[in-house]
Amino acid sequence: MITAKNDQQRYKFHSLTNGIKLMLVENASAAKAAVAVSVNSGQFANNAQLPGLSHLLEHMLFLGCDAYPNANHLPDFVSQHGGQANAATGTERTHFYFSVAPEALTESAHQLFSMLHAPMFHLSRLEKEIHAIDAEFSLKKSDDLRRLYQVHKQTSNPEHPFSLFSVGNKDVFSRIPLAKLQQALINQFESAYVGDNIAVCVVAPHIDDACAQSIIQQLSQLPDKPRTKLPDAPLYLPEQKSIQINVKPLKQARRLILTFALPPYQKEYASKPLDVISHLLGDEGKNSLLHLLKQRGLITNLSAGGGISGYNFKDFNINLQLTEAGLTAIDDIVELVFAQIHLIRDEGLSRWRFEELKRLNQQIFDNQDQAKPVDTAQLIADNLHDVSPNHCMSCDFLLSEYQPDLFAQVINQFTVDNLRLKVIHPDVKTTQVADYYDTPFALMPLAMKRKQRWRQASAPDELSLPQANPFIVENLELFDTSEVKETPTRIRHQQGMAFWYAPEHQFHSPRGEVYLSFDLPFVMGGIGNHTLKKLWAGTMQDFLSEHYYHAAIAGLNINLYAHQAGVTLHTSGFSHKQWQLINEIMPRLFNQAIDGVRFERVKAKQLQMAHNSLMNKPINRLFTKLNVLVQRSAWPIQEMTEVLQQTTCEQLTLASEQFFRQFHLQAFMHGNWTPDQANHHAQWLEETIASHTLCSALPRDTLDLAPHQRLAVDAKSPQQDAAVVCYFQTQGNDEKSKALTIVTEQLLASRFFNQLRTQQQLGYVVGSGYYPINNHPGVVFYVQSPSHSARLIQQAIDNFLDDSCTIVSNLDETQFGKLKRMVARQLEEPALNIAMKAQQWWMGIANNDVAFDENQRIANAIHHLSLDDVIRFITDNLTSDADKGVVFYTQGKLDATPLPFEHITDIPAFKRLNEFTGSL
Repeated sequence: MITAKNDQQRYKFHSLTNGIKLMLVENASAAKAAVAVSVNSGQFANNAQLPGLSHLLEHMLFLGCDAYPNANHLPDFVSQHGGQANAATGTERTHFYFSVAPEALTESAHQLFSMLHAPMFHLSRLEKEIHAIDAEFSLKKSDDLRRLYQVHKQTSNPEHPFSLFSVGNKDVFSRIPLAKLQQALINQFESAYVGDNIAVCVVAPHIDDACAQSIIQQLSQLPDKPRTKLPDAPLYLPEQKSIQINVKPLKQARRLILTFALPPYQKEYASKPLDVISHLLGDEGKNSLLHLLKQRGLITNLSAGGGISGYNFKDFNINLQLTEAGLTAIDDIVELVFAQIHLIRDEGLSRWRFEELKRLNQQIFDNQDQAKPVDTAQLIADNLHDVSPNHCMSCDFLLSEYQPDLFAQVINQFTVDNLRLKVIHPDVKTTQVADYYDTPFALMPLAMKRKQRWRQASAPDELSLPQANPFIVENLELFDTSEVKETPTRIRHQQGMAFWYAPEHQFHSPRGEVYLSFDLPFVMGGIGNHTLKKLWAGTMQDFLSEHYYHAAIAGLNINLYAHQAGVTLHTSGFSHKQWQLINEIMPRLFNQAIDGVRFERVKAKQLQMAHNSLMNKPINRLFTKLNVLVQRSAWPIQEMTEVLQQTTCEQLTLASEQFFRQFHLQAFMHGNWTPDQANHHAQWLEETIASHTLCSALPRDTLDLAPHQRLAVDAKSPQQDAAVVCYFQTQGNDEKSKALTIVTEQLLASRFFNQLRTQQQLGYVVGSGYYPINNHPGVVFYVQSPSHSARLIQQAIDNFLDDSCTIVSNLDETQFGKLKRMVARQLEEPALNIAMKAQQWWMGIANNDVAFDENQRIANAIHHLSLDDVIRFITDNLTSDADKGVVFYTQGKLDATPLPFEHITDIPAFKRLNEFTGSL
């Protein structure tokens, strides 16, 4: 097995007699076990009469089997043992996976394998699940990516399985009687779920012989049959290439996609020609294609390398976000893209460029963050279909074979004759409407004049390929910090500034994370200043991304983002050269000039995002409303948009001169740095900000809802679905209050899902969650439905919560104790990697948890909870008699009747009239 330098996992591969590929992975540091099953059968196994059957089959496998007849037995079981289960149907594969407490691995694996061996396909459950599939389909009807995907299908070869509708809906599954549909599911299951089609990966802290033999014995029961071959039909007919496709989206979009139809190159993972081409086309440095098109005011973004791929095809996409000017210069943009392609073709793949990428990939592979067990399991199970077991962990990263001839062969296929040009904008001319999603589109052959122009494209002087990367890390030495305290230490503490440092003890990695958070009193002056702060952060991030693009390629990442009270600069990656970047960036934060072209580009982008957020699915809009209501320094998007539209470059320039006149700085560095280095950087930071006026940290205020009876906010969405989010703010903010909120949500989560989603079929999006805001505990219950009104959903949620005291009362102490231990253990789980550990400690600093033990204190409080405590919590906070919380809802097109609660009609005015509680 080719593994990363610091990979301590142990791998053992088994090839079973029925054709199943099985990888067992022992990870001694893993807090959870995980299993992933990848079945080499997906949407392409559908037939024209029943498109979406594979998707329905995936759903039905969860709804009972001979050994476990209860519906959702696996998700329920793993959720009771600290984990989650899920599945997904892709084009050629269906994936099942779960995570769970290690001691429950054998039982949960048995449940999963039993699902795949002898499912029941119960008729009454099938009838209900058709409604769930239909709700999922309805949810995605307004998703522009799904709508574009259907146009893609409809403009491909009708003889290729990609062309078929993949999701399914009620109309499709009603074409035949239910009993015949059941038989179709059985037939597809028996042909697809066979040994030769299946790859499995199990990851756990320890897999003893008994556990391994149990897994092998269960998997060996699956039938040994040959897999069904897919048709040899090409993805596109000749007339479906060298074309332009216009697509009219629902949201505001100005996109240009150049798709090159290629043969498959999955087997060329040792040389990765398409990855190299992506690297060259997607370069963002000076004199790159992106830089030139931005300078000309034609695009805001460019990405290269995406696109669908499969057993006999590969689409390579160059995706460009256009400006208004870019919409009128599409032919010019395409000409420049082809000029870059011709530049790459003419240079070929030089040895030095290959060696540089090889070295970068090796560094990233050797020093990558440890993944969650469930992510490792999914990666390996999927890769087992395509590569030898020894390459499962490395095939996506490593370059090992220099093949300039293959590279030339591939780049020579990036031609006008293989081009499918998509223009996506609300004002394009269309002549057809796509099936199922009602997407307006038009298809037309490219004119000979355009094709000839693009074939002859040559690069202007200001366009070139990237030079050698100056940011490649030379020093990956690990420093000895074994004598240093592991948890963060405040090595600088003065009025207006604090600097925290924690060395890296656990992961033996040359990486690090630095957070520099500025609280800016200026931006707290109302919605205008808040909008200016967000716009400034966007323009600065755009500048930093462009200026330091090659640093990101070399594993040094920069993220500047706005928060409630100011902005944060977060850098991550290799520790060597990271502070060199910060030393360059800090002065720019204080006095970087605002470029007019960049300003207009970022402003347009933010306006487009704000407009499109109004088209988000209803449940997302409700959560946005919730955060705006409860946080003092949060504003409605519509009001921010009005301010943004009026903002000029001159105003932003004047504001940027005020931002850092006064601030509070909270700094934290964690990673491969010594105490001497930390003190040196802290001193440099002190000297850098010495000329500025410093102040105290600003509070993160949270609206106090305790004085109010139940409130409601009608979000009024233009979309069809109704949706409800019920938010309950916990009255206390101590460890016991947090423990009660977390445990109660865990007790009710799977029951809530089963009641409202599986049994009542209220909608596809159903769930609950612990929902702290500014570290103040709360809980949410939510449903989105295409077929039920907000009033009915709200009543169903209330009925469930009113009955939940009885649910909890029926638990015995053994069950309750088991759940408490499971929840406490989740809180006590160690971080998987440096990034997660740094983020946990950074949150502790933000929440003034200077002992960095809040999770442990909450876990301790959980152990002392009683069932009576939980019942009182539900009675006092969640039931309809308690009359607490805020109901955020939208009626969609179902019912205009308002819910029978006091409504907040003006959120900013309501916030001005009520008390906030501050926390640092």
